[in-house]
Amino acid sequence: MGQLSENDQSGASPSCAAVFYKVKSRSAHMKSHAEQEKKAAALRLKEKEAAAAAAHQQALQEESGAGAGDKG
Repeated sequence: MGQLSENDQSGASPSCAAVFYKVKSRSAHMKSHAEQEKKAAALRLKEKEAAAAAAHQQALQEESGAGAGDKG
């Protein structure tokens, strides 16, 4: 119990090339992939928010620059 049979391909990590002979070992390994994915998703969100903020800032600058040109 708790061991994968030789013919059981579910002992391989679907995320990388690692192969495990015990379900418990594979489960622990898969948690590390889950943590990596959480961190990557948070980083992607942060980058997306930064890009949106930069685009908004640029739009404000262009808007204020266009308005200043009309006054002169």
